[in-house]
Amino acid sequence: MIQMVTAAPLSITLKKPGFMSTVINSKDKLNWLANILFLRQDYDDCLKLIEQMHLESSGRNEFATYLKALILRIKGRIHESLDLFKRCHMLNPANPEYLKQFGRSLYLLGRHKAA
Repeated sequence: MIQMVTAAPLSITLKKPGFMSTVINSKDKLNWLANILFLRQDYDDCLKLIEQMHLESSGRNEFATYLKALILRIKGRIHESLDLFKRCHMLNPANPEYLKQFGRSLYLLGRHKAA
């Protein structure tokens, strides 16, 4: 079980040799933990963390939305995951991964021509 700790929004600047400085927004600071929980297939804790991330970012965290859509599709809730992949594509239309996953969900629903 993961215990959530809320803190004031913060931005961290990472300086690595040979790389430009990168600013990590507070809405992206827990993406690594959500990814680890997803890879461990601990979907319930991952969904709890994603809900917290959505509250902090007002639903604008692209990665959290993407992971939630994947988890819902794994659990068999394909229609809900389809809506979340649409939202991901609206947040970042330049990422082709969202269209690919959208097509996979359509295929699983039996809408082969639309996929």
